[in-house]
Amino acid sequence: MAKSSPHASAALAFLTGWPLLDQAAALVLERRTGWDGRHYDALISVASALEENYPLTATVLVRALLNDILGRGRSQAYDHAAYLLRLRKDHGRKTGFWSRVAG
Repeated sequence: MAKSSPHASAALAFLTGWPLLDQAAALVLERRTGWDGRHYDALISVASALEENYPLTATVLVRALLNDILGRGRSQAYDHAAYLLRLRKDHGRKTGFWSRVAG
């Protein structure tokens, strides 16, 4: 039922809160191009809930968030776009990965 809702963000919040993370992940991927980055608090919360078991799904949400923040120049939301900084802090010594990112 929630997956067929026209209000994808509300359905995603419901599924994540229940928690039905497998269904939330499926919803994200089914509507992968339709996520509105203006809901950055919700997107980052859901991405965090999904990142351990559904990293691709978390990436889809983080990309939507970053694209919106940077695309609209929303400087007040830049703190939410600090995902890359967290990656560098947590995984800075994985030089194979960083050499590919830099390229």
